[in-house]
Amino acid sequence: ARYDLSSDACGILAAIGTVGGHVCSPYLKFKGGKGVATSAGAILALAPYSLLAGLAVWLVLALIWRYVSLASIGAAAGLPVSAIIINQCFPGHKLGTPVIFLLAFLGALAIFRHKANIQRLIQGTEPKIGQN
Repeated sequence: ARYDLSSDACGILAAIGTVGGHVCSPYLKFKGGKGVATSAGAILALAPYSLLAGLAVWLVLALIWRYVSLASIGAAAGLPVSAIIINQCFPGHKLGTPVIFLLAFLGALAIFRHKANIQRLIQGTEPKIGQN
């Protein structure tokens, strides 16, 4: 049988595979990173304007509070919001609903993977940018 997948569907499947493989690597006993950089690469291909918005949020938060983890969490939370805003304000760059759901999923995954950082932020022990 032959399956015709849209480019969005192919990109979504590739994103899930690469991010999933990074976060739960079978070569590392199903442990891995937080998936932020890998997600950014996937988002660059599927929703570049949302990635730019996420980078802007990351930069602002990092400059104000100087926590990489807080900036990453804020950028992750803003991904689906940025996609919805872009869809409303720039109809020429409209993203499909599956891509918006992927952005929400990747953002939620990144936030979930930062739970140890969130604990340290709450406790006041998370290191700031430039601290040893």
